[in-house]
Parts: sequence; structure tokens; C-alpha cells
Amino acid sequence: MQGQGLPFVRRWVIAAIGVVAAAEIVHGIRFDGLVSLSLASLLLGFLNAFIRPILLVLSLPFVLAVAGTVFLFLKSFLQRTLGGLLSVPVAALAYALLYLVINSLLLWSIGGMVPGFDVHGFGSSIRGALVIGCVSLLLGFALGGRDAVVIRRPPSPSGTDPGPVIDV
Repeated sequence: MQGQGLPFVRRWVIAAIGVVAAAEIVHGIRFDGLVSLSLASLLLGFLNAFIRPILLVLSLPFVLAVAGTVFLFLKSFLQRTLGGLLSVPVAALAYALLYLVINSLLLWSIGGMVPGFDVHGFGSSIRGALVIGCVSLLLGFALGGRDAVVIRRPPSPSGTDPGPVIDV
């Protein structure tokens, strides 16, 4: 159980660095000091952990409807040439855009909740969400990302050994 809070602290620090980068790069995002930065990044981590998954599940029918509509349009427009090949990228793009909108709405709402942390307008929140997402992605990869648990199972009693099994 040693180091149980370390992944949380690591994500919190990464979020704080992302918020600092967004405040430096994006005109319209600012924080007054260390307290507002800490509160904003803590709240951002909380909302991303608990609220964003709920919003993504609730918006999945919308993503499927958009992707299906675009797919049907492309299929009829391209007359069976590239329509089928483009359905997966279109669905992925629709999901990515929705993910960006949800992240920017969460960032914009934090601007209204945390005193000393301001996000001026939805455009600033979209650019800020892009910056925070890129910084978080890069730092997450650089610092080791998720921890994996490797469990070695004993051989089966029947004597047939399927080889090592790794549960992640």
C-alpha cells in the first residue's frame, strides 16, 4: 500500500503545469496566485475523474448519430467508393470534438467556481483545454503514465500450461 496517493499527486501536479501553460499561452486565462492555481487544478482533476465520464456516456448517442449521419451522407455521395473507409475516422473525429467541447466546458465552469482563476469566454476555454490536454499527454508519457499490475498465475492443475498471463 506504499505510495497509494502518489498517482493522484502526480496527476494533480501535471494538471497544475497544464493550467500554468494555458495561462501563459492563451489570452483570456489567468490565475492570481498559487492558491487559485492549486484549487483550479484540483477541481479540474476532480471534474475530469468524476463528471467527464458521465458526460461522455450521456453524449455517446449524439456521437453515434453524428457519425452515422456523416457516414450515410458520404456513402450516398461517394457511391460506395470511399464511404465505408471513412466511417471510422469520422466517428473518431466526432468523439474527439465532443471530448474537446466537454473538457472546455469543464475548464470554463472552473473559471466561475474558483476565485482568482478566470477563463474569459468559450474560445479561451477551448484553446486552454487544448493546451492543458497536450501538456498533460506529454508529461504523462514522460513521467511514466499508468502503473501496471503484473500477476503471475500458477500452472493449471490439468498440466496444460498456456504460458504467462499478464493482467493489466
